[in-house]
Amino acid sequence: MPRLCTMTAFNPTSDRAARIGIVFVILGMLAISINDLLIKTLSDRYSLYQIVFTRSVIGLTITVSILQFEGGFAALKTRRPLLHLLRALLIVCANLGFFAALAVLPLAMVNALFFVAPLMITLLSIPLLGEHVGPYRLGAVFVGFCGVLLVIGVNGFGEGWPLFALVLPVGAALCYALMQILTRKLGGESTAAAMAIYIQVTFLIVSSLAWLFFGDGRYEEAFESEALRFVLRPWLWPNPEDWWIFAVIGGFLR
Repeated sequence: MPRLCTMTAFNPTSDRAARIGIVFVILGMLAISINDLLIKTLSDRYSLYQIVFTRSVIGLTITVSILQFEGGFAALKTRRPLLHLLRALLIVCANLGFFAALAVLPLAMVNALFFVAPLMITLLSIPLLGEHVGPYRLGAVFVGFCGVLLVIGVNGFGEGWPLFALVLPVGAALCYALMQILTRKLGGESTAAAMAIYIQVTFLIVSSLAWLFFGDGRYEEAFESEALRFVLRPWLWPNPEDWWIFAVIGGFLR
């Protein structure tokens, strides 16, 4: 009797889960895009760390509420506190580089350069996660990196942007990629809300230290770079018309 070709059975449950996952990814990217646009809108008036502090307070309030459905505060216990700290510091550095670049470069260009992050994640998954990446994906990664170099060469230097400003979103992408690798490692033992809380608390600590050391704007005038001025700008009480922007940014905390 001839052997029949085996075919993968259709699984309606997993197929539906995949579609839901795709929808959430799209919604997440939409939220991130709106978040970045609103932060760029505020970048000429408020300090980066003031924006980060405000959105972290709002985001932490929301996430703590979600945590109650994932086991409560007991879910915050972890066996790998140092890895969680490293993950949080990486996303702090990624945000610093990305949003500082927003103060200097056009939003579209910053995002074009930052989208090297998935390429970095693909490459880093080989040595750090032991995953197999085939030749076709490696070829796609190579083409992607060539595209980034093209953006830097044609739209970057061609427009006269300084090198450090072009490096900021690429460095942010590297930090973000390493953070995602750690997310994969730690995701099996920590809930999503708990991992988000670790990051938000780190943001609050770092931004509070920034307010303590240069929140009065004492160093802003010493630099001409808009990226550095965005970081060192004095903290101000927000204008009433800007409160809704801070609220949306906090709700879209990534």
